[in-house]
Amino acid sequence: MAYLSCSSGLTDFYPHAAPDQKRYHWVQPSHPDFTCWNSLNVGANETIFVYSVVAGGPGETPPTPPGFPAIHVQTRPWFVAYAVGDQDGDGQLSRFWTGSMVDGVKSAEEWE
Repeated sequence: MAYLSCSSGLTDFYPHAAPDQKRYHWVQPSHPDFTCWNSLNVGANETIFVYSVVAGGPGETPPTPPGFPAIHVQTRPWFVAYAVGDQDGDGQLSRFWTGSMVDGVKSAEEWE
């Protein structure tokens, strides 16, 4: 088993480079990682969030999303998915992440 890694790192975002208040259509054929993200078959029309997903294998240490506790070396294939958005336009970012090594979705400043 393996997971698909569409980002080179947690700050290599899709569907655009950085979170802002503009809504972006999910389908961005001009984005260099479009083919990979398209293969994930995400059902979204527009978003103010930006996303990254990285994956790796046993014996590797996954990247830790900024501001969250460290993730340790994994013994199985793994993925980390990270989302960042400025929901109310105040410059404060809401951050969410999940991964194969955690239960549920972890959040920080979720109401920003």
